[in-house]
Amino acid sequence: MCDTNLDVVSSLLETPFFELDDDTKDEILIRGRPTPCLGISQLDKKLGQVFSRNFKTDWYDGHPWLCGSSQKQRLFCWPCLLLTKTKNNLWVSQGVVDLKNLSACIKKHELSKE
Repeated sequence: MCDTNLDVVSSLLETPFFELDDDTKDEILIRGRPTPCLGISQLDKKLGQVFSRNFKTDWYDGHPWLCGSSQKQRLFCWPCLLLTKTKNNLWVSQGVVDLKNLSACIKKHELSKE
């Protein structure tokens, strides 16, 4: 099931979590990780055949840190959005949209200390 709440990720990109007042922080934490249905779809070509890669909501289940922005149409790291004070991490600054390399990107992030 997809989350249809306000796009809290876009809000956190504008005003980081650590800058928010306690009531707003509590509200965000109570709502929990945003898991919207995203319309990310990319065409790819392999051996002369064209095929489509599409976002799957199952990815949220397989990676409990993964969240999305319906406004940005990108994937982000929920703990990093809440805890990181710098934006030098792709999962916090821009989000991830490259479905072709998503598995490798997820694995790299899970193994990182960021």
